Amino acid sequence: MLIIKSILGVIFQLLFYSLLLFIPVGTIYWNGIIWLIIYSVIIGIGAVYLINNNPDSIDARSRIGSEKQSISDKFASFFYLYLS
Repeated sequence: MLIIKSILGVIFQLLFYSLLLFIPVGTIYWNGIIWLIIYSVIIGIGAVYLINNNPDSIDARSRIGSEKQSISDKFASFFYLYLS
């Protein structure tokens, strides 16, 4: 389940950033495509690394409603999950 959450998170980020890049401009420029390719490689490598070496960190960040999290950690999780 953690792998599926990570894949969906990466796909969501790529779609979100592609919308932010291309909709205001009204067309697709090659600069934006190259940036998205580089960004997807970096995010993909980070996700694979975390899944293999520290899956608990991804699992902990995906649970926002936990009582153990501090307020600042909940705030950071909100920005990480919903705004990035």
